[in-house]
Amino acid sequence: MKNKDLFTLKEGLKEAKKLQGVKFAYAVAKNSRLVDHEIELLQETIIPSEDFTEFEDKRNELVKKYAKKDKNGEPKQETQDVNGQTFSFFKIDDIPAYNEEAKPLEEEYKEVIESRNTQLKEYDTQLEEDCGLVLHKVVIDIVPENITGETLELIDWMIEE
Repeated sequence: MKNKDLFTLKEGLKEAKKLQGVKFAYAVAKNSRLVDHEIELLQETIIPSEDFTEFEDKRNELVKKYAKKDKNGEPKQETQDVNGQTFSFFKIDDIPAYNEEAKPLEEEYKEVIESRNTQLKEYDTQLEEDCGLVLHKVVIDIVPENITGETLELIDWMIEE
């Protein structure tokens, strides 16, 4: 199993917690703790540095400054659905003016931005690596009858035939 599969397994375990059966529930609970711990470790590797957070705060202020405004003069948030998820953003009204102010900011934080990009690339590489997690396995016979095919597919890492 690769590190990226942990997120899918976590969702499956969340659904599997709704099912009954002592031995099955024990395995689900034990695996949930293991998976949550591994995901925490992964997520710690992509926490942005204080310098990058400072850059993002300054960049966001610029975005708000040049964003389209509502009738009260406040930056107007827009939304867009992508693959079933809704994202909010500010649409820049004056792109040349924004770029003129953003360029020096990006130059000032160039090393910080490069460091962040390297950090994210390393995280992407980590996601493709084997996680080495040893799950508590259960035999198919103790899997509850009312499990959905979707949930079974998500947790198949812990099922032995």
